[in-house]
Amino acid sequence: MLYLLLLYNKLYKDPGHVFGEDLMRTAVFYLDELMELEEALEDEDEKPNAVKTLSELYHGGGPKHIRQIPYPLLIDTYNWTSTEVDDFAKYIKMTSECWDRLVKILRKKLKVDSQEDDS
Repeated sequence: MLYLLLLYNKLYKDPGHVFGEDLMRTAVFYLDELMELEEALEDEDEKPNAVKTLSELYHGGGPKHIRQIPYPLLIDTYNWTSTEVDDFAKYIKMTSECWDRLVKILRKKLKVDSQEDDS
């Protein structure tokens, strides 16, 4: 997932070296990965690794690509239609909502662990 964050940072600064379809696919892939992480947090066997991954993402700043999206640059570079812009915005919104849920889960987990340490 860290690779995806770095990719987005680079794409937003210079999107010309990647096709618009690739950017869209990457947005969907990143969202899928976050949703899988969310599911893993509900599975007791996968939960420890999922919490570790989530913690690393959180401390790394989370999905930076959901902030300050250069829509005019993307529209100019990829000649996106309003439908394509809407689709990308939808994936970004869903990613943001999923990230918010994951942060809430992580904070709850950290609070519980902190209370257990104090006991």
